[in-house]
Amino acid sequence: MVALIGLDPISTSYCSLAFKIERRFEGFVDAYFGPPGVKAMGELGAAPEAPALLAQARELASAVAGSELEPSRKRFLGAQVQAMVTICRVLAGEELPYREEVRGCFDVDAPRVPDAELDAALAELDGLLPGDGDLQQRMIAHRERSVVDVPTAHRMIDLLMAETRRRTAALIDLPEGDEVTIEFVTDKPWGGYNWYLGGARSRVDVNTDLPLYATKLPNLIAHEAYPGHHTEHALKDRLLFQERGLGEHAIQLINTPECVISEGIATLAEEMIFPGDEGVR
Repeated sequence: MVALIGLDPISTSYCSLAFKIERRFEGFVDAYFGPPGVKAMGELGAAPEAPALLAQARELASAVAGSELEPSRKRFLGAQVQAMVTICRVLAGEELPYREEVRGCFDVDAPRVPDAELDAALAELDGLLPGDGDLQQRMIAHRERSVVDVPTAHRMIDLLMAETRRRTAALIDLPEGDEVTIEFVTDKPWGGYNWYLGGARSRVDVNTDLPLYATKLPNLIAHEAYPGHHTEHALKDRLLFQERGLGEHAIQLINTPECVISEGIATLAEEMIFPGDEGVR
């Protein structure tokens, strides 16, 4: 293993392997803001075949397991690299049972939700929605009442960005100079997405091909920006990479255990700063 300026050998190998996997699994690297030489290492030459990637991932897993890294760092890297191994197994053509693949990628189990719990939730929803008849159609009709056009959504988002940032800053110290810009986009498979750019800066894309619900915009902005993805990424950038030099936190990978934590934070983001239903009132 070699080290590049700013990264130790294991985090250098971790980040460069991630870029190699990216060449076979597009979108695996969600963001990178570390030394450019590491990215160049992963993009050098022809794209490695999946069996070669699997061998490298297993070699890195052994290196992490045998290292003298600080225990919490070792656990984090061990789980992340196990996800790399699992992804490379699938890329190499191995067919894994769904639950095994979920466990390997995310380090969590995916138990089946009992039908009784789902039926109870549907019954509760049926009692809350106005009208009678098909539950799905009533839900659609209820949502459509809060659809707004793009100019209205733009004005609402401007207000929400200021308010969510103010409330988040009252809870935690945001990195100096942090910034989030909003862009309206089309032809995307999601409603909103945070692109962390490094240096405490993010761009949040909002997909206007999908309906824009006034009642969901507070959740969208809290989830993607404050105190959700942007806030988490900017703080990890500053506290873990810039201040502690942990190179594995200069990169963000999808389908790995860190996604479970990241999405958990973002899912709870709205209720962190808007108690009860305050966000939609």
